[in-house]
Amino acid sequence: MSGSNRLKMIGIVAAVIVIIVVVAAVRGGGESPADVAIAFYRAGNDGSYTKAYNYLTPQTRMAWEMMGAFAPRFDNSMDAATRKGTITRIEVTDAMQYGAASATVRLTLHYRDATRKQDVLTLTKVDGRWRIFSSTLLLMP
Repeated sequence: MSGSNRLKMIGIVAAVIVIIVVVAAVRGGGESPADVAIAFYRAGNDGSYTKAYNYLTPQTRMAWEMMGAFAPRFDNSMDAATRKGTITRIEVTDAMQYGAASATVRLTLHYRDATRKQDVLTLTKVDGRWRIFSSTLLLMP
């Protein structure tokens, strides 16, 4: 193989590797627990309750559904946590991963009125994606 053919082959292999990495990132495989926690609160802050709800584990969603009339509705709890969409900044103050499938993320939520609230979220992997199991600020059933 000549030097120019070798360089072409290296270029093709490098391009394939770049494509694989980009596809994996686009499909969400690169989301960290902190990314998911931030996305959860951004969705709730924007009033996208279904999107925020889908960041919860199936067990947590089931708990919301089972509690029904005995607990606040998810959207009401999210409105309380986001103070009706007035979060201006979400700061990750700590993120710890325990093994391959469990994590804790500590957040500081900054509100329009200059107040702050702390939240600690526990996350677990479900079908290879991080999902929120519990939150200390959001009243989980």
